[in-house]
Amino acid sequence: MFVKPVPGRIVRDPVKGTFLPESGEQVPDNIFWGRRLKDGDVQKFDPNASAKPVAGKKSQESDQ
Repeated sequence: MFVKPVPGRIVRDPVKGTFLPESGEQVPDNIFWGRRLKDGDVQKFDPNASAKPVAGKKSQESDQ
């Protein structure tokens, strides 16, 4: 599953020991990440769906 931290939260990956990037990362669907979802530390999202609005936003910035 692909997750990213909610704004204002920092979540450490228990395997890598690094912080989950704000842009999100693919993580295993296990107890640890399920608990992070339940506690509201991270949110699931589709990286392909979120890429479309970002592209539109860039084109608006270039028009100005």
